[in-house]
Amino acid sequence: MAAAFTAAGYLIGTLLALTLDRLYTGAPVRGPIVLCKHDLPRRCWLGTAGYLLARGRCPSGCRLPARLWYLPLIGAVAGMVIALRAVDIRHAVVVASFSTVLLAFVATDFERHLLPNRLMYPALAAAVALCWVWPGRGPASSLEGGALGLGLMFVLFMVAPGFGFGDVKLAGLLGLVAGLPNTLPALTIGAVAGGVAIALMLLTRRARLHTGIAYGPYLALGAFIGMLAR
Repeated sequence: MAAAFTAAGYLIGTLLALTLDRLYTGAPVRGPIVLCKHDLPRRCWLGTAGYLLARGRCPSGCRLPARLWYLPLIGAVAGMVIALRAVDIRHAVVVASFSTVLLAFVATDFERHLLPNRLMYPALAAAVALCWVWPGRGPASSLEGGALGLGLMFVLFMVAPGFGFGDVKLAGLLGLVAGLPNTLPALTIGAVAGGVAIALMLLTRRARLHTGIAYGPYLALGAFIGMLAR
């Protein structure tokens, strides 16, 4: 099961990397896959392996998006962790489903500092509709966790610079999928991971004090851990 989930995670990460531009609100859903101004290299369908074989560039020399190498790897690791930590197959399937959305948010926020409503609102609706499926907790725990995450992040959005309203909605999703007991720990994990990342970027001069930082990926990490917490 671990091998199957790892392979599935790699495949999902690859497909997300190839089709990510279609997930933004207002972008066309259909049409050819475009990663650069030229034709899509066939190697790109191999995900991380294809990116390495192509040395990060298409045959015409255009640089390929970095998501092509890191999304498949993150997906593979997430799939392996789900297989090892899930309580049962139902739990594994629902965690994998929401993890796919969280994986997309990682790339959209890193690339454009956006958490697209095209993904966010269906994910929130699904989390509310499926609040009864989580093992070991009832629907009330999910709904209360969502309210807590939404409320806490809204306060931060109002008083602290650097947070967007997409982060508020993502914190609400975090609470819905993690449940009330795990909401604060999951938010804390996101805050600590984000703080470490910001400190490293400042130390390496990849960012300055007033540089906008993508916070969504770290909230997504907290949500992922919260879904699998026992």
